Amino acid sequence: MKSARELLGEKIKDYREGSGLSVLDLVSKTGDQQVNRTFVYDIEAGRKNFTVDHWEKLLRALGVPPEKALSGFKSSDIPKGAEDLYRMLKIIVESGDDDLILGVRVNLDAVADKALRLRKQPPNQPTPVSSRRARS
Repeated sequence: MKSARELLGEKIKDYREGSGLSVLDLVSKTGDQQVNRTFVYDIEAGRKNFTVDHWEKLLRALGVPPEKALSGFKSSDIPKGAEDLYRMLKIIVESGDDDLILGVRVNLDAVADKALRLRKQPPNQPTPVSSRRARS
């Protein structure tokens, strides 16, 4: 079963190819210095852990509203065990409440960052003391 990252990356690739844009065209349309060719290729291939802000920026550059991109998922595309997360995110996006959406973005970014740090940490290794203090 595909991960959420792979599914979201495939959406970007499908929309980009459907619009006839090259990866370089898409990079140019974002106007973001952090978005480069490798970044987009890695997102499309499901290799890059990216923020919701980046995903939305790519969608906007493609002229696709985020709600349209999210509505295109079939329940069978959602990884087992993540259905409730998908449902909650959809409700939040559909609410149109910019403050709520921003809050979710900030929290998702923090969680994704922590997941990356934990993934890079060797198994059975305790969390560094500095990280424990930051949570207090």
